[in-house]
Amino acid sequence: MRQTNTARIGLVALLVLSAVVIGGIFAPGALARDAGTDTTSEGETTATPIHDGETVSMTTTTAQNFTFDVTRGEAFTLTATLDASTSSFDDITISVYDGNGTEVGALSGGDNPASTNILMEDFDAKAGDVAEANQTYTVRVTEEGEKEKQYDLTLETHRLDQYDPDESPESATVVDSNATIDAAAANYDDDHYAVNLTAGDELEIDVVSDVHDREWYEQVSVTAPNGEDVALDDYNESFVAEQNGTYIVEVGFEPAATMDPSLDSAAYTLELDHSPVKKSEDPPVADPEPPEDGTENDSCP
Repeated sequence: MRQTNTARIGLVALLVLSAVVIGGIFAPGALARDAGTDTTSEGETTATPIHDGETVSMTTTTAQNFTFDVTRGEAFTLTATLDASTSSFDDITISVYDGNGTEVGALSGGDNPASTNILMEDFDAKAGDVAEANQTYTVRVTEEGEKEKQYDLTLETHRLDQYDPDESPESATVVDSNATIDAAAANYDDDHYAVNLTAGDELEIDVVSDVHDREWYEQVSVTAPNGEDVALDDYNESFVAEQNGTYIVEVGFEPAATMDPSLDSAAYTLELDHSPVKKSEDPPVADPEPPEDGTENDSCP
C-alpha cells in the first residue's frame, strides 16, 4: 500500500427514482431508471456495484460512487477513461476507500495519477492496490467543472504472487537468509521480507528483473530491528548487520518517467546471499622450544 489518507466518504451514485404521483396513485411507467444518464441528487443516491473485468459507462454532471469486493492478497486496478470530446480543460478524479473509510490506491508518477490531465492529452485517471483483508471498497469518481462528462470506469483484479499481502513490515514474508524468491511487483505494490541475522553477518541483495525495459526502476531498502534505515552499498546492495534480530527487506518498483503512473506489473527474482560472521580463530600452536642445555628432547644421555 503506497499511502493512505483519511477521507470522508460521500455515498453518491446512480439510482434514479422518478416517481410521478397523480391523485395519490403512481402513474404507470412512473418508476424509471436511465442507465446511461444520471439525474440523481445527493438525497436520492446509492453506490453502484462493479465487478472484475467490467466497464461501466457514465454520462453525468455529478460525482458517482461504485463498490467492489476483493479477497485478501488480491490486487486491483481501476481506470476511469474520459471522453475527450466532453471536456473543456476540466478533468475527472478517482478516489478509492477501503472498508474503514481510509483512502488507498495512490500511484507514483505524474502530478496526480488519480486525475486526468487534459493538457498532456492523458485522459485516464488511475488507482491500484493490494487488499490486505477481505473487504468492500468504494470508488468515487468526481467531475470538475459544470460541463456534462462521459467516461468509462474499468475494474480488473488479479493476484500478483503467492506472498501477497506483504504490504507492510507487519505482514512481511519470513524467508531464509540464503533464499531465492520469485515474485512480482507493481507501482501500487510493496513487497516486504523478514530475515533473521546475527550482528556481524553480511547480507547481499540482488533483484533480477526486466523492469528497465519498461522504463521502471527498482527500489530496495532495509530496516533494522530497531526500526532504523540500513545504509546499503551503492554497488551491490549489501550490508553488515550491526545487531541481532529481524531485518526487513523491502522491494518495490517505480516508473522512471514521472508522467507515467503505470498499472503494469513485473516479475522479479530476489536473491539473498548470507555470509555469517567469522568466528574468532584459535591462536596458532607454537613450535616447542629446545631445552636450555641445547640438547634435543629425544637425545640419549
